[in-house]
Amino acid sequence: MLLFNCLQASSKLVLFQSNPSFFNFQESPEVASIFELIEHSKFGVVFHKNVIKELADEFKNIHQLDNFEQYLAVIRLFKKLSLSNDYELLH
Repeated sequence: MLLFNCLQASSKLVLFQSNPSFFNFQESPEVASIFELIEHSKFGVVFHKNVIKELADEFKNIHQLDNFEQYLAVIRLFKKLSLSNDYELLH
């Protein structure tokens, strides 16, 4: 969990406080579903058409973003995919 504390726009200080495990993403509950999907899809995963249609524009537009925004967009896409139940695991 992150904590940002900025009292006013004119403040001279912004406090950033984080749990030491914040940068150990695999232990973060916010992304646990992504790592679960990755673990389950070791041999491949096929998402059904409705999932692909829903996310198609996001996939198509990634290349237009700068590198950091691409990274965040991919994480967002993986999060959305990880919350879907509309897929099949390949064996």
